[in-house]
Amino acid sequence: MSCTKLLFLAIVFLSMNKLNSQVGNQKDPPWLVDLAQLNLEVTKVEVISSISSKVAGLKRIISAEPGEKLVAVHFKGNLNHTCRLSIAGSDFTAIYNMNSDLIKFANSAAVTMEVVNWWFPDERVSFTFKKGELNIRAAFILPKEVSNFLIG
Repeated sequence: MSCTKLLFLAIVFLSMNKLNSQVGNQKDPPWLVDLAQLNLEVTKVEVISSISSKVAGLKRIISAEPGEKLVAVHFKGNLNHTCRLSIAGSDFTAIYNMNSDLIKFANSAAVTMEVVNWWFPDERVSFTFKKGELNIRAAFILPKEVSNFLIG
């Protein structure tokens, strides 16, 4: 390795150590452990044609297949204090039945918060949010016949 590369790496290492010590002196906000603490209420439910998200140059699209519909549920919640929040694309579940005694479940196909891109069941994101109102949307792929469902 050349002397220039070693010098560059040493400068980066020292800069990161200084940044870490400065950040370490600040108190990180606590994690929100349970989504129930948000006291979420449904503000809107709508059928949408598709969801697309582009992250790091990768575009993903979800749409309903024949016989299905893509339903977006809008929630409003309230944070009592600044906190860090981690949500996966599969953290919400639609619970429904179709004219039988059998209850069925559909995990969310995607979730989004505020102005952030949609993220999907295999993705988990974490953000720090300030005290106050928080808006979340969760999308579900459901059979077309389903008109009523619960969110869990």
